Amino acid sequence: MKDSVQFAYRLAAAFCAGLLALLAPSASGASLSNEGAVAYAIIANPKQTAVGLSSADLKALFRADQQYWPTKEKGRVNLFLPKTGSAEMKAALSLIYGMSESDLKKHWVEMIYQNKISARPKEFPSAQILVRIVAKDKDALTIVPAAAVAEDSSVKVLRIDGKLPGDEGYPLVLTGQGAVGVIAAGAPRSQEGADGQEERLQRLENDLLDMQIELAGGGDSDRDFDLGPIFSMKGFGHVGFSDTDVDGGSNDNAFALGGLDLFITSQLAENLSFLNETVFEPGDTGEYTLDVERVILKYQVSDSLNVQTGRFHTTLGFWNETYHHGEWLQTSIDRPAILRFEDDGGLLPVHLVGLVFKGRENVGETPFDWTVEIGNGRGATPDPPQITIDANDSKAINLALRAAPSGVPGLQVGGGVYLDRIASGGNSPENLEETILNGHVVFERDGWRFIGEYFDVQHDGSTTDASSDGYYFQLARQMGEWTPYLRYDATSVDDTDPFFDSTDDSDTLALGVRWDFTDWAALKLQVDQMTVSPAVGPDEDSTTVSGQVSFAF
Repeated sequence: MKDSVQFAYRLAAAFCAGLLALLAPSASGASLSNEGAVAYAIIANPKQTAVGLSSADLKALFRADQQYWPTKEKGRVNLFLPKTGSAEMKAALSLIYGMSESDLKKHWVEMIYQNKISARPKEFPSAQILVRIVAKDKDALTIVPAAAVAEDSSVKVLRIDGKLPGDEGYPLVLTGQGAVGVIAAGAPRSQEGADGQEERLQRLENDLLDMQIELAGGGDSDRDFDLGPIFSMKGFGHVGFSDTDVDGGSNDNAFALGGLDLFITSQLAENLSFLNETVFEPGDTGEYTLDVERVILKYQVSDSLNVQTGRFHTTLGFWNETYHHGEWLQTSIDRPAILRFEDDGGLLPVHLVGLVFKGRENVGETPFDWTVEIGNGRGATPDPPQITIDANDSKAINLALRAAPSGVPGLQVGGGVYLDRIASGGNSPENLEETILNGHVVFERDGWRFIGEYFDVQHDGSTTDASSDGYYFQLARQMGEWTPYLRYDATSVDDTDPFFDSTDDSDTLALGVRWDFTDWAALKLQVDQMTVSPAVGPDEDSTTVSGQVSFAF
């Protein structure tokens, strides 16, 4: 029954939209500040106390890096976007996001995957609908052609860097080819047919708006969750091939089916959300095992604070927080050696069960993201993570801080410290004090992306004083669908460390290319030259040629 009602809504909405397009005479060409230029307005509800935004706040709100109004009341922003492919959306991509349509799609997937949002912003097909939604929703924010609201008192046009559309130096003006063919949906209509036609169009617009709101759930900041949580499921998968040639040794090659990553998010209430990531992992025997990688309940207080509990990826540097188990998200085929998962010989506690406190504070124009995590520490061996027990009463504490300096667009710098006490057992006859120091630099601009991270793992006991470390740097250049990349990574494990009893040193140079042949699938080719240095015996050199098709669904 519900499907039939929704079909009827869509059919009626399509009919109204078509009739509206036939009846509405052509607009006069949008809000032009000069010949061939179109100004775009950022609009809010008149009840919103904000009168303007800085360019930095505008970009942060539209990217959802910032989700609350920068006002004393700090209400949560309801961001609504123009329909993908529309002139208004193309303007937003050019003037605010600074990215392509496919890059924005990937951005929203990354934001959901990193548990920063539970769903992407809703889209609507016309400026008229967006204007009316903003007029109904006190926390709404969107972008429309300035002409669409030139004489509309139902919404408020926000100043951007202190300027309104039409002011000299107003930043949201599209010129050149981007402005050709842009029609302001709200521009004054001709007087042909005058009152009768105007009245019919008004009724059609209202009907269409109501249907769109009913179908998409937009325009209501006081959304009622009594009918059930808002649920979304996504997934990732990959299939690969590798050929490894060990110098003076064997040659192995095989196709491999990768893990099936199922990813669920649900909005339980206005400020409460749930995230789950479960991976079906293939084993060497051909059987699959089910790994519950993340289970997180998150309460968002404001941009300055959110509280999470469950099992999560420890905020150790950049990669571990940004890329999880969905390999389509990362540029390369594999993770750097230092950041391998615990069951793959990794040196770091990349998973934690406990509590997380996160937030963002702006110091001037520079945002700082901070994290405090408290959870079950490591067991007597690096794997498995302690999910239901803690081998001792001492909890692990992880602190992290990251900044994006406003003076250098595209730059992120950060660091952190992880503290734990490891109980004796396994290969260690004594308790160990663990300290992990880390730092990272990320720089993105004009299609270039550089990531560099360093980790220092210290274990101290009554007879142990061991220090192991690892680092990597990766440089990639996106050129449309193609992204060539280079990565060097190395790990050095202290041979006297009983906790890492059988882990060898390694260094790897990887060269690869990624081809995004659709928005949701990529082909990756990679060549690795690796040297493994065991504690005893000669070094072992190998060359691996790999291919992978990864996808999101």
